[in-house]
Amino acid sequence: MTDAYPHRAVAIIGGGPAGLMLALSLQQRGCRDLAIIEPGLSKAQRLAESIPPPTAQTLGEWGVDLSQGGHLPCYGTVSEWGSPIQGYNDYLAQPGGLGYWVDRTDLETQLKQRYLEQGGNWLDASVESGQHHDRTVNALQIRSAHGLSNLTADLVVDASGSGVLLNQLGVAQNRIDGLIYHYQLYHRPDDLPQMGHIQACDRGWWYCAPVSEQQILVAFVTDKQHRLKPTATLPPMPLLKRTLQPCTELRSRQADLAIRSAVVGPNWLAVGDAACRFDPINAAGISKAIATGHAGAEAIMAWRARPRANALRAYQQAIFADFTHHVNLRQQLYHQIARIHPTPFWQRRCQPE
Repeated sequence: MTDAYPHRAVAIIGGGPAGLMLALSLQQRGCRDLAIIEPGLSKAQRLAESIPPPTAQTLGEWGVDLSQGGHLPCYGTVSEWGSPIQGYNDYLAQPGGLGYWVDRTDLETQLKQRYLEQGGNWLDASVESGQHHDRTVNALQIRSAHGLSNLTADLVVDASGSGVLLNQLGVAQNRIDGLIYHYQLYHRPDDLPQMGHIQACDRGWWYCAPVSEQQILVAFVTDKQHRLKPTATLPPMPLLKRTLQPCTELRSRQADLAIRSAVVGPNWLAVGDAACRFDPINAAGISKAIATGHAGAEAIMAWRARPRANALRAYQQAIFADFTHHVNLRQQLYHQIARIHPTPFWQRRCQPE
């Protein structure tokens, strides 16, 4: 065990968009005694993540330049959902401007640069374990290239996505639904509009989006028990009306709809996917990360002003309410398809949660 790190006001586990936005928001509010614990930039591969115009505007206000890196303008969405007539959500017809397909690595790099420019501390390390008592975090044991060290903080934030701290504290993950996301990269046709494409079918739904100027992602979301072999190839997405040439083998990842039984404790809170996970139909991963980062920073500042008050409880109530709203909206969207495709996939998801 090496010497302990200096005590911090706030320690943040995870350097993705949620953790970085929380840190930047705290710095803006005058709380600068921070440390982000992350072994480099976050490693999870994320493809074809979109943000709507309001989120793009928010990032621009924080100095993120979406005209550089691998970001692509997003002009909206084409869908066949509940009707054979195609629907359009056209950002060009809205006053907020363009959305974007986000290059996650470049976004995190730019946010990290802003954080470091404001004097933020970045620890290239991972959390191994912690010292906890009655769900209070007394210390974190972190591993870096120099070995194991302890880090203490007034408050700890879990922004790890997987919920590293919450798992150690034994906070239950309440899973409402389990989906699997099969996806493959294809050569991008020259005439394919730079919009998202969504289409429902009897066993799930399709999604297509650009990844770069040369590639698109096509995904099929279905029940998690319907796993495809890695050697398989996705059938053509009907809405595209064409056969595509694959660039990669088929890949899969789980996409749960879930929320933690608690997202705050005596001296900790969770943001982003560590707190809750939305259905991928919402396409709100980055937007949710940024929103919870802002809200988490406000809750922390209120808690620092009055540590014995229930300042963190209001944040938890807001997270729970937002998740409930998402579940209700999801049920409405899925019910539209159940009337057309009365199959087990859709009917099961139209039951009260």
